[in-house]
Amino acid sequence: MALQNAGDLSQNNLAKYLKTSQANVKNILDILEKTHLIFSIEAYGTSSKHMKKTKKYYFATSSIRNALSENSGNIINDIKQYEGILLENHVASILFNFTQRGNDCFTLYYDANKKRNVDFILQRDFKNPVPIEVGRGRKDKKQITHAINSYGADYGIIISDTTTNIEKHNNIIYVLPKTFSFL
Repeated sequence: MALQNAGDLSQNNLAKYLKTSQANVKNILDILEKTHLIFSIEAYGTSSKHMKKTKKYYFATSSIRNALSENSGNIINDIKQYEGILLENHVASILFNFTQRGNDCFTLYYDANKKRNVDFILQRDFKNPVPIEVGRGRKDKKQITHAINSYGADYGIIISDTTTNIEKHNNIIYVLPKTFSFL
């Protein structure tokens, strides 16, 4: 799991890699979720979309992912790509913990659209969703603008080094990864 992107991970792929049944993999993932080493998020959309699309799995912290990845021989040679994967896991972890606080009814999803999808969608109760794009380095606004329009969102958030401060341009909020980490 530590050597794959969250979107590339499926129970079927894991079963093939581990040479075991999908039922066994499902049990292992359930146990890892119950012990809070990993968590999963569902696709944004209707109930039927939740059933059709596989869950995405993330480690509870990016440090767990990094330790396991380093221990099992990190196969990603591009350091910026690897840091981007760790950053996405880090943001997923913070957002997931935010949804678990219990005071507010926030739900975290991933964007299952095949074209121009964003990394996360955060929704409170039945209000408009908030698309969130995460990236290492500078990010353009094409993906987030498409998601804002597709989902009828009031605004979107880009977490990257695109700006040097928290800034709002039209309906897009830019946040530095270090600043986001303080949430």
